[in-house]
Amino acid sequence: MKRSIVVFSFLMGVSILLSSLSVDIISAQDEEAFKEQIENFGKKKTNKLPVNYTLSEAKRNGDITPGNMTEKQKKRIFEFKENVKSKNPDFIRFSSFGKGGIAPIIKEFQFNGEIIYYRYDSTRSVHSAQKVVEDYCKKIEHLDKPFKSTFLTSCFYHESIEF
Repeated sequence: MKRSIVVFSFLMGVSILLSSLSVDIISAQDEEAFKEQIENFGKKKTNKLPVNYTLSEAKRNGDITPGNMTEKQKKRIFEFKENVKSKNPDFIRFSSFGKGGIAPIIKEFQFNGEIIYYRYDSTRSVHSAQKVVEDYCKKIEHLDKPFKSTFLTSCFYHESIEF
């Protein structure tokens, strides 16, 4: 009887180990496919702004301007999300300005029909750490954690990014 329990436990352990190995193999295959999608992304529309980008230029260019958001901009965000769901290529930019309408922080999202290229640029801002973050993500999801918001998920470099 004891021998049967030991053999059963051993077989269960081997089974669990094999199943975890197959998950790692699938994940590695998915990662390689994702790398290929990134390499074949195509021409990016991001980072095409002048150094002294202003709020009035952002509004003329159709940027989403948090803090000054209009109904038209809210509809544009919804349209972008729908285009991602429908696999229609699209581009959207968020420009957050400090007091006086200067020094924007730029978030750009470009969907090529398969994956979303994300670019965060705070190099123009004097009020935050100056950095550029880029990532590629597969999904837009509304999540309740870590807080209720819309996030890019299934990202290559980061687990999720707030939209």
